Amino acid sequence: MRKPGIIYTPLPFRLGTFVHHISTPNNPALGSSARVVLAGTTTRLVGRMADCTSRSSSTVADKPTDLDGHAPNSLRIEANFTTMQSTLFTHPELPAGDQTPHRFDLQRIRYKDFPPGWGHLMIPTHSRAASLSGLSLFTPCTKKAIWFHRTAWVATKIFGHIALPGRVATWTSPLSDDAALELTARVTTKIGEFDSVAGYKRMQPGRRGFALLLLKGSEAVGFLKLREDSSDALRAERQALLSLAEFRPRTFTTPTVIDFGTVHGWQFLLTTALTSRPHRVPDGAPIMDIVSEIDSALSTLPKPSDATDAWRPMHGDFTPWNLRRTKEGRLILFDWEDASWGPEGADEVLFRATDAAVSGREVSHSSASEAISLWRTVFTERLDDTERETRLSTRVLQALAEMEA
Repeated sequence: MRKPGIIYTPLPFRLGTFVHHISTPNNPALGSSARVVLAGTTTRLVGRMADCTSRSSSTVADKPTDLDGHAPNSLRIEANFTTMQSTLFTHPELPAGDQTPHRFDLQRIRYKDFPPGWGHLMIPTHSRAASLSGLSLFTPCTKKAIWFHRTAWVATKIFGHIALPGRVATWTSPLSDDAALELTARVTTKIGEFDSVAGYKRMQPGRRGFALLLLKGSEAVGFLKLREDSSDALRAERQALLSLAEFRPRTFTTPTVIDFGTVHGWQFLLTTALTSRPHRVPDGAPIMDIVSEIDSALSTLPKPSDATDAWRPMHGDFTPWNLRRTKEGRLILFDWEDASWGPEGADEVLFRATDAAVSGREVSHSSASEAISLWRTVFTERLDDTERETRLSTRVLQALAEMEA
């Protein structure tokens, strides 16, 4: 039996907030127009609201209604998806004597961390389509991880999120209420409304921030990266993607920049997203051709003052998990935050070393000693990161040692 005042239908998001219209034809206690705003742990009612003394008689219809004066007794609810919890609210514009506390329960938007034991992805659980879209963010490289991913995908497609291992959790966004509202307004002007998100959490201590896959039904309509620190990582990624779009590489494609800016101290980059389905490991990818096109496309990037004449443009994080093959057979290369200049052969050395680390393949000798030295320094510093990062870094360092032998 459904309880009065509780929303049982999935609530559409508008980044940091979600919007849902509910009709209450059987609730004479509510006025003809009201707007409930939940942000953080505070809730306020804006608009006109009559004395809510007969709450027990209220019912909630499942279908959305228009609030522009076309549907009486309707509510528009905007709630910050970081908490989504019940709270008391009162009408701020009514006289003090007319204020009547009223509790309105909202369905929590819940997530499952994936994969279990790592949990860098937040898979939404309110619909099967949203869960599948969230799973598409996972880019496994090892045989075991690929098998696990495919099994989870098929099981979720049949049974829904209940088939996913792990407990349901609630993620609290670090965005302030004002930042979430302003960012939502800006994003929706670029890509339109969306009704759900899947999340990606940065696990490395030195790489702070998070990302959201913006969904409309089962379709991914955008990918939003956010960074709070003062680094220029997203600015560098934007510049690299714009240069690549102008160059038009033939061996791979990249996401397209939609918007970039800063909101309340948060730098953001909005790009197109990959389709919401698993993408294949790029076995047989023409690595040297890709590296060559990266070199040519990014030649306009600013050269660091400490760069030598031998340094070349690089992706900076060219690894198997950042290169995928789509269902149509196209290669797509993403995550360009570290695009810059580096020792000659840096991208090739990194790809070969990380590929060996996750696949167990042998690596041959490389003469790019300066590039090997660069990555040895980088991965040595990561030995003090999370347990998973430490294991991966150890294997990469072993591969680098074999390349230098």
